[in-house]
Amino acid sequence: MTTATSTMDLKKLELPTMEELDGELAYRSLNHFIKQMWSQVDPSDYVPGWHIDAICEHLEAVTRGEIKRLVINIPPRHMKSLAVGVFWPAWEWLRNPAEQWLFASYAESLSIRDSVKCRRLIQSPSYQALLSNFQPDLVLTGDQNTKIRFENNFGGYRLATSVGGALTGEGGGKICLPYEQEIMTDHGMMKIGDIVVKELSVNVLSFEHEHGVIEYQPIETRQTYPDPEKPLQPNKAILEIELEDGHVFRCTADHEVWTKNRGYIAAGELRSGDECGVAE
Repeated sequence: MTTATSTMDLKKLELPTMEELDGELAYRSLNHFIKQMWSQVDPSDYVPGWHIDAICEHLEAVTRGEIKRLVINIPPRHMKSLAVGVFWPAWEWLRNPAEQWLFASYAESLSIRDSVKCRRLIQSPSYQALLSNFQPDLVLTGDQNTKIRFENNFGGYRLATSVGGALTGEGGGKICLPYEQEIMTDHGMMKIGDIVVKELSVNVLSFEHEHGVIEYQPIETRQTYPDPEKPLQPNKAILEIELEDGHVFRCTADHEVWTKNRGYIAAGELRSGDECGVAE
């Protein structure tokens, strides 16, 4: 009797490392992203909670286009500012680096605070490690990398402003504003809070820099802060700038304004001859 034997070449199965698994979880889930990136923003221990889970779930729905208008109303110190204004934009840039963000608050200091934290997160080694896997070509551009505004090489940006700051010529794919902020819409000047709470079908007037066109974009979410009646830094000087055609706008000296001839510059650096973008 002859016995035949056969052999099968088995390929070695390579399992992902824990680092690779964590990276994939951070890419897929905003909640996991926040947990992993927390130490880059806050030195205290991360404390999970069901309200954070709910915030992340709803923000992810906005990202997927399932929610067009979102209001987050929870008590102070429950991480809504960090989740919405810091972690969410950074997380979205992992999948869509061309996304443009506009954040506003009743106080300039709060807008700048969250903008700085978001930029610090993006520049951190932990976030850069994620970029190497999911967006290896993304970098912040050197000519627009400030506390108020920073951009990447895909055309995405994050802009911070406040009540009293000029939004001349500005817009964003994700526009996050406080309730009392008045904005230009296709139905005239309106409070963003009225638009959201009453679910009004309006779009916001903005300027699309790449093609040089003024267009209306939908409001998708907003960021809320406690004590909306608090005045904007009463001891900080406000400039009143008058243009040749009679337009007047008021803002702080360090607020960035877009000009045709010099790009984005601080309002205090405007000089005679600068051409400011104004939406009629």
